[in-house]
Amino acid sequence: MESEKHHITSYRTYVLVLIVLLLLVSISVGVTHMGLKTWTVGVALLIMCAMASIILIYFMHLKFDHILLKVLVVGVFLLFATFIGITLLEYLTR
Repeated sequence: MESEKHHITSYRTYVLVLIVLLLLVSISVGVTHMGLKTWTVGVALLIMCAMASIILIYFMHLKFDHILLKVLVVGVFLLFATFIGITLLEYLTR
């Protein structure tokens, strides 16, 4: 227990992350009104994956974790992207 490192993140970093997340939410809302037709879902999912990555890195402190955990999280994202890609391919060929 005593060998654990405590990482202190400044309030400035959290405010910047909040601003970036709010900006990404507004972009996501804007994308739905742009009329991209079949690409709207794909673009919105990419933006949401970026938001999830930011949340994992800063709020769940993945930035400070062991490399194995980082590799596992990237693997989960790749698996998720594969399933979404297969679903989008089926959706686009209708």
